[in-house]
Amino acid sequence: MTRLGGHLVRSLCGFAFAVGVFWLLIHLSGFRWADFVATVSGISASTFLIFALLSLAAMHCAVSKWRLLWSVREGAAPAWGVVMRYQTLENLLCQVLPKAAAPLLVKTWAMRHHGASLKLGFGTALLDKMFDTLVIVCLFPGLLALLAGWSQVSIGLLTLGVLVGAGVLLLAFRRMVPGLVRLAARLLRREQDQGSVRFWEAATAPGRVTGLYIWAVLRIGLLGVRAAVLALCLGLDLPFVPASILACTSQLAGALGLTPGGVGLFEGLFYFTAQAAALASTQIVALLLALRMLQYLATSVLALLFWLVPLLQRLTRSNG
Repeated sequence: MTRLGGHLVRSLCGFAFAVGVFWLLIHLSGFRWADFVATVSGISASTFLIFALLSLAAMHCAVSKWRLLWSVREGAAPAWGVVMRYQTLENLLCQVLPKAAAPLLVKTWAMRHHGASLKLGFGTALLDKMFDTLVIVCLFPGLLALLAGWSQVSIGLLTLGVLVGAGVLLLAFRRMVPGLVRLAARLLRREQDQGSVRFWEAATAPGRVTGLYIWAVLRIGLLGVRAAVLALCLGLDLPFVPASILACTSQLAGALGLTPGGVGLFEGLFYFTAQAAALASTQIVALLLALRMLQYLATSVLALLFWLVPLLQRLTRSNG
């Protein structure tokens, strides 16, 4: 019973911290809850379902990637719900810390807390950032074309960048993993063959590699969407964007009066780039923040589930 009480206190403290970060971010961003409720009330249930499914899919893919790298040391990763708690904390901290700082902090601390190497936690976060950087490099020619005002050329380059980036990422998972295994085994001062066997046993588990592939495609797609947002900020025509999405953009932006303070680093880069070109659109910034708020809500619900459900299970077992 004492262990159950300690677990209850730790879980509630962790959840309270995550919720506190969430509400602090709302306060600092100048968010107006009444406007948000008024806007959201006009969005269909199908749109909410799509947001919820995308949030859950993105979280699942991120957790699958993390567990796969984590299993290099022990041959078996922690429970899905355990990693999910760290992932929700990382997602929330990403909104108030520099983009690279939150993954490094959370992953390194989590690895150390569960008895793994600090180097493995640091390497896991760096690997995550390496893939993001690779995607940005693939999209960079298209972004330059956008800044130059070559809308037709930029659309082709961005499309090519998305395809090349997705292909490189998928190829990296197939070709680079053995090298990463050897590097991780060397960092952990383990035998390379032993580390490789443990890694492949975990990597070939049902759903693990599939989750990584889906994660790679989602990351590419997300950055492609952000590139499209930059094009909208610059006032370029985007014939490939459905009219329904543009209508939803106007609806959300018209009802939200948000300041750019809470925009993430990547969105902030787009915003200030557009502002420097004297073509900034506060409507697009408001849309980005509105989408972020929907993401925060989904993340908070997931955090609530993955912190409290294990507690309910423990309470049920103890009472039974």
